[in-house]
Amino acid sequence: MLGLLKIEVHELNLGSPRRGFILNVARAGDSLALSKLSLKILRPLRSGDKFAVKARISNSLGDRLYFEYFIFKMANEEPILEAKATVVWLDKNYHPARIHPEFRSTFVQFLRCEEPN
Repeated sequence: MLGLLKIEVHELNLGSPRRGFILNVARAGDSLALSKLSLKILRPLRSGDKFAVKARISNSLGDRLYFEYFIFKMANEEPILEAKATVVWLDKNYHPARIHPEFRSTFVQFLRCEEPN
């Protein structure tokens, strides 16, 4: 069964390091391609539910980045969805390429700066 999800975004808070990272990838002429995505839907969201999305870079190896995503209801922090994604770094010719050292150091900073629970 196919369905549509309408999402209203009231506030988008991207810290400057994260926003800067995406802009720098684009300026370097490189791209990112989604290689694998797995979704585990735990509970449905109802119309009017408020929710939060937490995303983090869990690892980076060679030409791959590994992300984790979590969606929680804001009222009681009830988990709604867990997802894992693998992204491949592509060069200007859209071939897989090793992640540049300057970007890899940024990932290390993100990995070390976990949010407290």
